[in-house]
Amino acid sequence: MNVAMIRLSDLRFGLAALVAATAFVACTDPIAPAADPPSEFIAVRRAWLPGERAATIAAIQANQSWGFMSDYAADIYHDVDSVTVVASNPDFSLRAVNGASLLLEPRFATTWNIGGMDIVNININPVPRDTVHWIGVFWSNPVEPTWKGFAYGGGGLATNTILARTDVNTTAFDATGNKTGAGGGEIRASTGTLWQGNGPIAGAINDMQVTAAAYGATSTVTTGPYLGGTKASGSMQGRLHSVSMTRIQGTDAPNPMTVDYDFRGVSIGSVRIVCVFNSPCTTNTPNLMASLRASYRTAVGPSLRR
Repeated sequence: MNVAMIRLSDLRFGLAALVAATAFVACTDPIAPAADPPSEFIAVRRAWLPGERAATIAAIQANQSWGFMSDYAADIYHDVDSVTVVASNPDFSLRAVNGASLLLEPRFATTWNIGGMDIVNININPVPRDTVHWIGVFWSNPVEPTWKGFAYGGGGLATNTILARTDVNTTAFDATGNKTGAGGGEIRASTGTLWQGNGPIAGAINDMQVTAAAYGATSTVTTGPYLGGTKASGSMQGRLHSVSMTRIQGTDAPNPMTVDYDFRGVSIGSVRIVCVFNSPCTTNTPNLMASLRASYRTAVGPSLRR
């Protein structure tokens, strides 16, 4: 086709169509983000080694490696055949070799334990009743059991089991009574070092989400801080998406450190607990909640160390 034969009206029509298409994209997707970069770590499922499950659960409970959730390690690791572990993402490593701008060496590592929680705390004493719902993830270093961390957000309605993509900003989360937003932190008790999720991070990804969750039959809680409530074992999928945590105490490197874990494709073990105080859940939920809310404000918070 001879370019010289293109009519002026055709050019005008093409230009108008291009402008219209651009306007449509701008109206329908004002942010138009690029594809999310791969996480440094991904979820991989493997078989338990002989005796590994029992030893892992016993160590978590003995050392309170998951803080206030340690008593429920067996409910989280309910699958007796296999476990989801933290694994390095080959795609992320390839991009790093090719010179992409990536933050390496987070404290979160491939050998660590990881699990999920969905906790519904309902205090029926006030009118209207007070409901605090947490959905999140916690992790720990099996070699150094008092080195642990977590990130969780406000789950909203008691019936919810997923968490929308939420910026991790502990200060803002605290200001809502831990009902809206998300917070997190990591502590290495042996060195007195504490990192805290202090987003938002200008121009950076710093969020978490739980995209899917499923739980089985419920049973009565017979131990731990939610005595008398109900529990159900299950699984969840989601992502800790380049969550940046600033060192606010101690001297351990790095500062900040990043938790970057994608478990959207392979689920992690989780437990859902519903505690209605003061009946049938006999735990003093208001007092428990007050102590748990302090968990990422102090290196000796009761939910992190006992």
